[in-house]
Amino acid sequence: MESDLLQQYLSRPVTVYFAPHMITSPDDEAEEGQLLSYDATGILLKQTNDSILFIPIDCIRSVSIRPHPSFWQRLTGAV
Repeated sequence: MESDLLQQYLSRPVTVYFAPHMITSPDDEAEEGQLLSYDATGILLKQTNDSILFIPIDCIRSVSIRPHPSFWQRLTGAV
């Protein structure tokens, strides 16, 4: 992993999708939260209930990063 791969996405809302070997039920498919930190061992997410979740790299299938709302979305409040 590059050392600064996710640096520009810190403090952004993300969805982490788990690798197939980690999914036990459809409800366990992904975790959502704010990206706090990352390194070669895993990533830290701050969940909506303010708890911190560490997810090891070998358990991650993909990370979906939500874009910032556009100017129009911020202006109209339609997010």
